[in-house]
Amino acid sequence: MSANNLDFAPKLTFVSVTGPTLDPVGARAMRAHTTRANFARRRLRLEREYTDQKEKRTARREPLPVEEDRQNLEHHRDIQTHLPTITHPGLGGKLNAKDAFYTDHLTQAMVKLHLVTNASPSHAASALAQSDWARFLPDPTVLDASLFFARHVYAARLRHHAVDFALEAYKGRAIRSVRERLDNGNSGVGDSLIAAILILTVLDQVMGNVEAWKVHIAGLVQIITVQSRKSNEPPKPWILYSVPRTIFQGLLLFARHDATVLTTIENTDAFNTMLSAPAKKAAHLILANAEQVVAFQETYSGNRPPLTSEKIHLRRLVKSLDTAIELNGNARTGEAFLTSTALSIKIFLEIVLRGTTTTAEGRSGDATVRLMEVLELPEEQLCSSLVLCSSLEWRFWLTMMAVIAAPDIRVKSFYTSRLERILSALAVTSWQQASVTLQRFLWIPFADAFFAADQSGHFTNHDCCTAFVSDNWKKPLATEL
Repeated sequence: MSANNLDFAPKLTFVSVTGPTLDPVGARAMRAHTTRANFARRRLRLEREYTDQKEKRTARREPLPVEEDRQNLEHHRDIQTHLPTITHPGLGGKLNAKDAFYTDHLTQAMVKLHLVTNASPSHAASALAQSDWARFLPDPTVLDASLFFARHVYAARLRHHAVDFALEAYKGRAIRSVRERLDNGNSGVGDSLIAAILILTVLDQVMGNVEAWKVHIAGLVQIITVQSRKSNEPPKPWILYSVPRTIFQGLLLFARHDATVLTTIENTDAFNTMLSAPAKKAAHLILANAEQVVAFQETYSGNRPPLTSEKIHLRRLVKSLDTAIELNGNARTGEAFLTSTALSIKIFLEIVLRGTTTTAEGRSGDATVRLMEVLELPEEQLCSSLVLCSSLEWRFWLTMMAVIAAPDIRVKSFYTSRLERILSALAVTSWQQASVTLQRFLWIPFADAFFAADQSGHFTNHDCCTAFVSDNWKKPLATEL
């Protein structure tokens, strides 16, 4: 039955069903003509859209000449500081101009990491030159992973939020290089491969890539275990120093978002392999307490004092953290980072319990002094570059907690000095940027509103930020609730 004989004909905007002067044959011809015209217009529209998208991608693409990169960097002079020039002898002739530029940029960023330990610029440069990262850098796999890291650091410092094709290219090269080493079997497994995967793991933490982090950590621990069994020796000191910290800090970051993270780590048997018995007990206790603190934080908005039941619960957590601190006091050298974390969570809880940043009440002042003593330990002062890469945000968080709760000028000065160096290494220029980092760990619920009410715009320099934090946290927050 034709449409002309229907009582109701569908209204199709791209086809004329009938026409008052058209017979059925003419109507079919008109419909065919209209359809062809519509298809032709659609093809032209798609061609224009494709051309526009191609032009936009070309405009976003990173220019290849290194000179343009250097010109861009001149607009961000806060990235570069007057630090000693460091060369990597093993890289002579291996790098093209662009790779050399990114390697130099990462080297400068690494020196800033060593400044966080309160070392002088010359001592920081010397520490980097003798570090695990510098030792492994001439290895092709470590170099590819480092270039990926360097490209990410460069883009982050310049606040590039668009798709970075250069970053994706370096990422592909790094992953391909690691895969080729793994395909070589036992001959490809060595310390340099462990260092390369550790760099990728650190990047997973920074970028918040939980799934990739779990894969890399599982593979990393498996390689370390195989290497240890093959040599019939425990993992080397730099591995015992770097890997457990990276794993633990990743757990603090990711466990709240993915319930399978802790199970993944337990399946690797990493804590049994790389932590002493007291440290392993302390680590599990700290993680259990951190999980409960996160659960409390999700239900507590900060616009009211804690309820009596909440205070009782938080005080129990404080006592549990004291137990973890005491347990870890018997751990071996290199495991003090667990004590630092427990003390920082304890400071957080005591500030929330008071609902103020004054130190007239409570014992958070004692905890900050104890934390200062831990941070001044020789093992904390001579950190490896790979450890500093994975722990910078964590150090920022614990330093901020200590700045808030410091009981006197001497202790506050110690932490504000560290804070200035950490802000420089993170390239943080505003409270908004700082808050995003702090909220990845544990942060005081009412702090953001307090800062937003008092700080104006961006920090002009890191001294200003440090002074701002130091001055404003002297005020009680109870009146803001």
